[in-house]
Amino acid sequence: MGRILRRITLKKTITLALHKARLLFPVLAVTLMSTRSHLLSDAAFGPVTHSEIHYAQQLVGSAPEHSLTLFDRGFMSAELLISWQGSGANTHWLTPIKSKTRYQIIESFSEYDHLVEMPVSPQAKQQAPYPYSVTQR
Repeated sequence: MGRILRRITLKKTITLALHKARLLFPVLAVTLMSTRSHLLSDAAFGPVTHSEIHYAQQLVGSAPEHSLTLFDRGFMSAELLISWQGSGANTHWLTPIKSKTRYQIIESFSEYDHLVEMPVSPQAKQQAPYPYSVTQR
């Protein structure tokens, strides 16, 4: 029997403005949503002084096993994607690639399906002991 991957979407939401005593309190939220039912399964939010990547890291363990998470274009982070992939059994991610992203095609399966090697940035290597490059499909 084949298993069906549940598609989960991780999206950054628009900045919310809360009015209280004529002051604006901007809040940044990142949500984990089922693409089938559009129900939110988890959320992380806080002040805009932190990045979307910071709040997405808080959701790493929230993705169900046997799932595919669709990331927006702004979530290209070695730390986030490596930790997301290792967070559960058969947990995968997919993100649109930026035009300036550096990668080398190792193997092609179809016109839009490739096994690629992406270098890890020096900034990411300073944060954690990542390898020189990461192989992804």
